[in-house]
Amino acid sequence: MSRIETVYRTSNPCTTVAAALAEAARGIDHDLRLLGTEFDRQGGQLWAAETASHTVTPVSDRGETLFVASVIVMVTFQRDLAIDDDRG
Repeated sequence: MSRIETVYRTSNPCTTVAAALAEAARGIDHDLRLLGTEFDRQGGQLWAAETASHTVTPVSDRGETLFVASVIVMVTFQRDLAIDDDRG
């Protein structure tokens, strides 16, 4: 059985592109670690993660340009066939 999860994260508005990307990256890393832990808890999961989209959008606030980064990751996982065989 296969399942696909969509994981997404946006940054807060930041003064630089680098800061916005770093914040979004930290957030998505955290979310993927949690998802990996859940897969491990369920036992025997084979999984892969691929970036579906990422972007940085400039936003203006009272003359100052800020940047918001967004990331979407598609995570596909499948139960290990050996575990399915063991269960019957």
